[in-house]
Amino acid sequence: MPNKDTYHDIVIQALRADGWRIVREHALISTDTRRLFIDILAERLTDQSRALFEVKDFDSPVEKLATALGKYQLYQYALQFSGLNLPLFLAVSQLAYQGILSEPIGLYASQLGKFKLMIFDPNSMRINQWI
Repeated sequence: MPNKDTYHDIVIQALRADGWRIVREHALISTDTRRLFIDILAERLTDQSRALFEVKDFDSPVEKLATALGKYQLYQYALQFSGLNLPLFLAVSQLAYQGILSEPIGLYASQLGKFKLMIFDPNSMRINQWI
């Protein structure tokens, strides 16, 4: 089982506070030969829509951005390959969003990769923004 990112439990609390139910932690996506785990599968209580969340901290901004972008793309490909039509969000802290993700390279990478972002405040354990 994969390790939890620093903010994993905080993102779970933020999702719950925003009206989501956690369906599964470490949601398994299987391809023919690989097993990939996305951090959280959640269901919105108001309409039962489901979404996946990959949690990332950005304590080392460039390295973490590269890892997060690569994982996000790989997970998108695996979802398509497996025929799963679920939105995938990259869950990042407000600090990370205001940091490298708001810099020109982060904005450009987000636009090219068409990333869906869920921005949370780790102190209040609340979701601040959906992009």
